[in-house]
Amino acid sequence: MFIYNWDGYIGETTQKDFEKKYGIRVKYDKFPDASTQITKIRSDGAGGGYDLTYPASTDIAPLARDKVISALDLSLIPNIKNLGTSWQDPAYDPGNKFSIPNYWWTTGIAWDPSKVKEDVTSWAALWDDKYKGKLGMLSDQQEVFAAGAFRLNLPPNPTTDADLDAILALLKTQKPLLRRYTEDDIGDFTSGQLWMTQAWSGDWVQMTADKPNAKYVIPSEGAIRGSDTMVVLSGAKHPIAAHLWIDFNLDAKVSAANSNFIGYMGPNAAAQQYIDPAILGNPQLNPGAGIYNSLAELVTLEGAALDALTKRWIELTT
Repeated sequence: MFIYNWDGYIGETTQKDFEKKYGIRVKYDKFPDASTQITKIRSDGAGGGYDLTYPASTDIAPLARDKVISALDLSLIPNIKNLGTSWQDPAYDPGNKFSIPNYWWTTGIAWDPSKVKEDVTSWAALWDDKYKGKLGMLSDQQEVFAAGAFRLNLPPNPTTDADLDAILALLKTQKPLLRRYTEDDIGDFTSGQLWMTQAWSGDWVQMTADKPNAKYVIPSEGAIRGSDTMVVLSGAKHPIAAHLWIDFNLDAKVSAANSNFIGYMGPNAAAQQYIDPAILGNPQLNPGAGIYNSLAELVTLEGAALDALTKRWIELTT
């Protein structure tokens, strides 16, 4: 079976345990960013030779519409019962027809307190010129523009030219201060190239393996929450194995082992009893209902809205 996923995005023994249980050999390829993933699986309109991949929830609707992913046979995924109630009928994929939620996260700021002495609470910290050359933003156009939008008290999914231009102007003032728009926030941070960076919450947990004192905050102006999913590609040569993989990863202990290794909370209610209390009880990783419900979700951008954002992203980054 051929799987396409982010680097380091499952538990240490998940692949080996699956292969041992089912006698199915897994070829596991990794992509560096979401745009590479989507380009690859759309390359032949049917998944680019892969059986299963992990797109963001915002990608499900267009991938389903364009028949890049297949409708799931939920009878082959009995562990779907382990999902929390709110994840059994998500707005982006009613009835989990095409996808199964896998992890959820927030997007905030990670920093090294040995270098950044103040307590970071605001997106404004990523515009602080005293850290010029040591600041990073994610190489993700929607996430970067959302951060700018939060600073300006604008919608985090901007669509009007006025809002997009205002955010672009703000981001242009930040660009000279950045070391880079990073495709590897973990590596750039742990190597010391970045002292402070926009980061996904689970990436911060992985940063602490090398920098135990690294801190993370959900900024006070607002932040994004998002989720990744598991899907079966329409050109899958091994669709039954792909369904088995999804079901295996929904097992309570397997799901918890995945979360414990990478630091992302999952939607698996049955797994919570096995999740490390340091993750489960950390409000930066598992915020209370009040903060969680106040977080914004990125929407799927297509057509003119996507073109408008991409045009400005290219102007910013080139």
